[in-house]
Amino acid sequence: PTTLLAESSVVSDTLPIEVQMDLLTTELRRLIQIDDAQGIIELIPRIRALDTNIPDALYFLEAHALYKTGDALAARDRLVVYLANSGREGRYYQQATDLMLQVQEQAEIQEREQRELERKRREELARSAEKARALRIREAQRHLAEVGFPALTETGDLDKPTRIALATFQIENDLRVNGDITDESDRKS
Repeated sequence: PTTLLAESSVVSDTLPIEVQMDLLTTELRRLIQIDDAQGIIELIPRIRALDTNIPDALYFLEAHALYKTGDALAARDRLVVYLANSGREGRYYQQATDLMLQVQEQAEIQEREQRELERKRREELARSAEKARALRIREAQRHLAEVGFPALTETGDLDKPTRIALATFQIENDLRVNGDITDESDRKS
């Protein structure tokens, strides 16, 4: 089946744009008829890719399919485009406004969930960065102890004794002195 699909795609790509559009539109009608929301979502970008004048109704059809699959945010975005482009004269105006009311609450919930996920991701990145920094400091403390600063203990904290040892090491090795771990001081150690 995969080979057949690939071959039919190659054949349809060689057809005139109008014929390709007719084929995809026929497939869209079939998907609407069997209520295949996922198929509609996957097909509409292929229609847009033909880079031809497409009806605004596609935005409504896509919004409806997206909402059915649970993607209220994307559905809301498509509805906004549909309503902005077609206005009150649009074929699906009433259905689009009704759907917009249904979509809005779900979209707001999904936006809150996305913000929360983003906040958690940023916190996790910050924790990872802190762990990496503590590891780098421990490695520097270990190295400094090995090269003549025995009073240092591997704490992972950039405390006063560690800063003094780093500054001294930087001075002794003609490095920029800042009492902090730098790539330059790492290379010298």
